[in-house]
Amino acid sequence: MSNEQGADDDRTVECEAHGTRTATIVCCHLLQATDVVLGFVEDMDPDDPLAWCNECEQRHTPGQPWTEAFKRFVDLKVVCDACYARLKELHSERAPGAN
Repeated sequence: MSNEQGADDDRTVECEAHGTRTATIVCCHLLQATDVVLGFVEDMDPDDPLAWCNECEQRHTPGQPWTEAFKRFVDLKVVCDACYARLKELHSERAPGAN
């Protein structure tokens, strides 16, 4: 995973694992190595993928400007769409009894 913007800043990112891909944004917590499912809460804008963990969701106040403290806590990172999909799979909560 990488957080470097493409040279054209055209919503692409150069990922170490996947090459040049579409850029997406996630909170820093989703990138931390953990065996715990952190939750994966997505913004509803399909043209601008953004996701964060349950803790970020709990600290977020919808409809209000982001405070400096929240910006530091969420610490958004740019990742490619393939890494985003992998993080979604790892951190999405599953219904009880689901495989």
